[in-house]
Amino acid sequence: MFAALLRWLGIGRNPYEMDLDADPQTAPAPTPVPVPQVAASEPPPEGPDPEKPAFVVDPHPPWTLGGSPSSFEKDVLMDEVLGRLGEYLERAESGSERTFVQSVMDAVFRGQLDIPAFPDVARELDALLRHGDPMMTQVVRLVEKEPALVQRVWTRASSAEFGGPPKGLHFAISRLGFDDLWRLAIQVCLQSELFRIPGFQKEADHVRDHGLVCGDVAAELAGERRGAVYLAGLLHDVGKLMVYRHASVGLMYSSHAPERVAALVRELHPALGIMVAREWSLGESVAFAMGGHHNPSKVPEDHQRIAWLVRAADVATHSVDGERHGLLRDPKSALAEIPPDWLRGKDPVAVAQKSMKDFESLLQ
Repeated sequence: MFAALLRWLGIGRNPYEMDLDADPQTAPAPTPVPVPQVAASEPPPEGPDPEKPAFVVDPHPPWTLGGSPSSFEKDVLMDEVLGRLGEYLERAESGSERTFVQSVMDAVFRGQLDIPAFPDVARELDALLRHGDPMMTQVVRLVEKEPALVQRVWTRASSAEFGGPPKGLHFAISRLGFDDLWRLAIQVCLQSELFRIPGFQKEADHVRDHGLVCGDVAAELAGERRGAVYLAGLLHDVGKLMVYRHASVGLMYSSHAPERVAALVRELHPALGIMVAREWSLGESVAFAMGGHHNPSKVPEDHQRIAWLVRAADVATHSVDGERHGLLRDPKSALAEIPPDWLRGKDPVAVAQKSMKDFESLLQ
């Protein structure tokens, strides 16, 4: 699955060589980890290992940098978001900042978020597969409607592991299976204009790449190859993209603009994620998980399982990513809050390590 997607998106770099979620202008400088004293009976250390990074504590792990809406009810949520945006508007220090914040407010008020539509073929395939395994002719006809999906299915089914190209699209889909086909179709949105944002491309790439690993981790923890858990993990941070898109169009970078954008992203991306999920008709479970991944205890009880699994995937992925960059992010307290029955005896950090290793190994 990772190989197909990477070939599809044309990613040929390490996706985690990018800015972290924490705003470097506002977050405190990281504190070096204290070096323990060596007992007299122990041999002295031979000196620093040049192959190992010098770890420092990240005082603001990314999973702590996000607000949580007080309500998931549509009208109450809109009023809350508009109120917070109004406060940002009052603090704007330039005309370009006011234009940027006002454009976000207008989109929220209209209920039209100015984002690309969720791919029709992905939605139709999801509906078709939700009721069991359909006739192959139905699936083939649907896949044929999206040339980009046909190309990726063919590329994936022609890889070396299958020993040669298939005889036709029917055989290509059979090789992949419906689970992998569903994932490829859902990931069509990662190729869309939603993830192409001039001036904020690095941030958009981070949202995409982090989501790819989180979706895989959440699905593994849930024991579900396809469905709402994977979708929520994949897209849990897309509320950030709405802010970046408006900033890209309406912002002329005053001295305070970047930190204002970062602050707005951190605080409102969960609430905006709910709005995006509803505009895309992804279902309330996905919407609540996207909006509640920083505080799943606030999610309605019927939808908490998915929200907690996305939370576990988010924390574990950020923890593993930090370790690979010399940042010590301790996930224990955050993961301890997750009901253990929903983890099915699996260690989220171990799952994230494997998923990220698989992902990055394909970039070598």
